[in-house]
Amino acid sequence: MNYKSYLVKKERIKNNYSIEDLAKIANTSKSHISRIENGRILSDDIANILLDKLRISFIDDNIIKNKLDEYYLAIVYCQSKHVETLFNDINSKENIIIYSNDGPYYYICCLIHAIVVENNLNNAKQLVEMLEDLKNNDVLDNYLLQIYLDYKGLYYQSIKDFDKAEKNLVSALNISNNSITKAMIYYHLTSCYYDQNNFIDAISANEEASKLFTKDLNSERSIFTQLHKANIFSRMKCYKKAISLYENKLSLYQKNKHIQPIIVQKIRSRIGWNYIQIKEYDKALKIINENICEDIVLDEDYFNMCYLLYKMDDLDKMKAFIAKIPDSINDSCKNRIAAFALINNLDEAIDYAIKMSNDDISKQDIEFYYCFIQEMAEKRKLYKLSLEYAKKLLLLQ
Repeated sequence: MNYKSYLVKKERIKNNYSIEDLAKIANTSKSHISRIENGRILSDDIANILLDKLRISFIDDNIIKNKLDEYYLAIVYCQSKHVETLFNDINSKENIIIYSNDGPYYYICCLIHAIVVENNLNNAKQLVEMLEDLKNNDVLDNYLLQIYLDYKGLYYQSIKDFDKAEKNLVSALNISNNSITKAMIYYHLTSCYYDQNNFIDAISANEEASKLFTKDLNSERSIFTQLHKANIFSRMKCYKKAISLYENKLSLYQKNKHIQPIIVQKIRSRIGWNYIQIKEYDKALKIINENICEDIVLDEDYFNMCYLLYKMDDLDKMKAFIAKIPDSINDSCKNRIAAFALINNLDEAIDYAIKMSNDDISKQDIEFYYCFIQEMAEKRKLYKLSLEYAKKLLLLQ
């Protein structure tokens, strides 16, 4: 359906006009109005007259469409400053865009911004509902539809509705004939599979994204796909392979002066955690200490240091370190660290971890608490409980 035809019908209903009422106002026939609303008459002049009668100012503005294309590409190529500049420029024209040929582009731009930049899920929900109406009325062309379904999938992933997330991402992939949008869809699909512990499909989607980003000379996203791959190997407990990938990307990043230092810290943090898993504690301590000494300390590094000191059986140093951790760290790290703080009383530590594992938390958090309960139960010689959580760990993975 033509966007103007869609708007004529939408605004007529909004104003409580019947088709007959609008026909009288516009001095035309009911059948003529019906054909316009159903998209069978695509005359801009007639649609503009009707919209004028409905007190809607409608203009054509291809400059806005070009800016929206530029905005999407800025997201794809990780140009964060350019993203904000473009969005502010586009958003300043809101009253014009909503009633221009670029209305659908504007809504999709806002949806991407709400999910990726603002992490504003309430706003994203409203935009999904608005765009769904446009989709159901066939207003979105295939280019817009694939971008919409992609970010709708990302929205559902963010609220942990993985079935809907995967369904929308796969639907987007099936209609995509653009290598740039297809690369982004595979990139988001990798993350969706990863969050579900579906590592085989995650690796497959990640490989497709990596090929397309490399072909498109998108070096930033190409490196991110390699980091995705390292994350997947880490979650699959292929720790040495993960470390190798992380260290390779770390060396590339450290040579690039344009890379944000926080990204380097995050990679070091993951390397440190993986070294703990293979019991190379000296290497882990060295790299985690480097991060702890930075001006801004990552929340996960506070946890990593506690976990490392626990594994090294240096409980006094661990308690002293916990006492210095700021209260502002995220709940996931804070709650995990609280479990370590209770280690002197194994029964209390086990009860706490069982309670936390039953909360609405991420799979990674659940895995941590199951592993913690298993270890503490074994130390407490509660072998039946330890076996129970060993089984739960296997089922979770």
